[in-house]
Amino acid sequence: FDFDLLTITKGSKGATFLYKEEGKTRKLDMQAPMVYDMKDPTGAGDAFNSIMTMFYHDKILEGNRKIDEKFLKRSFNTANKFVGLVVNQIGARIERRERTPKKEPRQHEK
Repeated sequence: FDFDLLTITKGSKGATFLYKEEGKTRKLDMQAPMVYDMKDPTGAGDAFNSIMTMFYHDKILEGNRKIDEKFLKRSFNTANKFVGLVVNQIGARIERRERTPKKEPRQHEK
């Protein structure tokens, strides 16, 4: 098979990436960070794959298909931050948080 990037997800054990660099297939194993207060793993894999796909898609749009360790570490870390939001609540949806309305600046009295 000819590929730029193959991601093997291993749940709480992290992920393995196989990618091409200078014509050679490289392998990078990444450990998943510890998740505290996990309530429900539903949607964790979907959340992870969504962020990884977004990073890869953005790279292609930039006209740069080069995959390297720096790119993989950055996208992996961002994906895991997003997964942390998903697993720390019940269900796969991230709860929408209401924003506090910005206060109008006070007018100085003369």
